Amino acid sequence: MILPDEALPILQAIAPAFTRPTFTRFALLMGAALLCTGRRTVANLLRVAA
Repeated sequence: MILPDEALPILQAIAPAFTRPTFTRFALLMGAALLCTGRRTVANLLRVAA
């Protein structure tokens, strides 16, 4: 999933707080949250990301 350029500084700033696998999942869910319509539940985010 490609995130908008505006999101990259935010992700780079918080990346050290995560392990690499966890950060990958977080970035995927963040991208899904940007694309999700309606309620942004974890289930809906996973549905959008799939």
